[in-house]
Amino acid sequence: MIASPHHAGPHHAGITLIETIISVLIVAGLFVAAVSTLGAARSAESRTAERLHAQALAEDLISEILAQPYDHPTAPALAVADASGDTDRLGYQSLNDYHRWFSSPPRTPDGTPLTGYDGFSREVEITRADPTTLASTTTDTGVKRITVRVRRGDLLLAERVALRTAAWAEPQLSGESWRE
Repeated sequence: MIASPHHAGPHHAGITLIETIISVLIVAGLFVAAVSTLGAARSAESRTAERLHAQALAEDLISEILAQPYDHPTAPALAVADASGDTDRLGYQSLNDYHRWFSSPPRTPDGTPLTGYDGFSREVEITRADPTTLASTTTDTGVKRITVRVRRGDLLLAERVALRTAAWAEPQLSGESWRE
C-alpha cells in the first residue's frame, strides 16, 4: 500500500499579498534612491559646466585686458576711468579704460551679446597694487591688479586676478624675424 503524504498545516503554493507589498515597497524605495542620485549627479554636472564656462569668460577678458598698454597714451598716469556704462570696448586704449566695466549678458569687444549666457555678467576692477604686498594702494607703484568676476545672478562663479607692471612690454621684433 502506498501512503499519501499528509501535511500537518495548510500548504501555500505562492507568495502572500503582504510579501508582494513589501517587495514592491523595497523596489520603489530603490528606484526613488536611484532617480535622486541621478538628479544630483546631473545637477553637479550642470554646475561644473557652468563654472567652466564662467572661467573661460573670465580668462578671455583678462587676456583682452592684458593686451592693452599699462597707461592711456594721452591721459595722466594716475587717471582711472569708469567704464560702468560702456558696452563697446573697441575704443579702449589702456588698462584703466576697463575699470568698473560691467556687462550682462557678457559681450564681445564690439558690444555684441554672447549667446547662451543669459543671466551671466562680467565685471572688471583695476586697482593700483603695492609691489611687495599686492594690497591696494592709492599711489602709482607701477603695478596694477586686474580682477575679473563672472556671476550668474548673485552667485560668483569665477574670479580671475592678474597683475600687470608698467615695466612689462610686448616683445618687439626688429629687423629680421626670429622664425628664420
